Amino acid sequence: MSSVNAAAQHKAVMGPVEVARKYILGTHGSLPDLDYPAVEALLAPGFLLTNESEAHDAKELLGQVYPGWSSIVKGRSVVRIHAILAGGNEDDDATAVGGGGGEGGGVEQGRCRVLAHWETDYDVIDEGATWYGTDVDISGKKVRGFQVFAEFQITHTKVASASSTTVSASESGLGSSDEGSVSPSAEEPAEAGAARALREWRIRRIIQRSDTVVKKMGIEEAVLECRRKQRQQPAASDGASAS
Repeated sequence: MSSVNAAAQHKAVMGPVEVARKYILGTHGSLPDLDYPAVEALLAPGFLLTNESEAHDAKELLGQVYPGWSSIVKGRSVVRIHAILAGGNEDDDATAVGGGGGEGGGVEQGRCRVLAHWETDYDVIDEGATWYGTDVDISGKKVRGFQVFAEFQITHTKVASASSTTVSASESGLGSSDEGSVSPSAEEPAEAGAARALREWRIRRIIQRSDTVVKKMGIEEAVLECRRKQRQQPAASDGASAS
């Protein structure tokens, strides 16, 4: 491999902060038209997302959760990333070390935490949308400023082939952002870049806390009443719905 090719290949490998950013833009910022293979490429084996009492692995998240959410979105969602920064390795206290696209402590240990805060706006389709597992109509609702705080646990993961699995910012097509992207140091020797290109930063866990959407939509009481009625009769199907 020439030094030029090695340097180019190394440049395409995203750092942990950029991986987290691409996930946010490619999911919350790309509804309803997610590029599922590109999002999946950001996730490590054994991936898990938790949000309070909920937990979803990659199969559930990409096969059920996001398709269900996408089915009720009209037009395209908008995401605003307010903060995203590296917070040290997983054995340390999460201490902010920089903002925007900055890298931080722990990245040389093979595992890194990235802390993020963003909000999402989206409109619900005009007809036939009901809240997950209920008959509460949400057609035409507008969600503004849906707040999310998350800790991304990101690991340096071996890949089979750097040339076939590397996802660059220009190739991924995951949303857009005005914030600067993360790139490796231009002073690193090409040989070192070629060796590191055999590994990629990927998300192994997301610990998330977010707004309550039913409150944002003004349907909390209606959903609670529907759930109460459901408990008094045979369990109804619990699929995300857009009829």
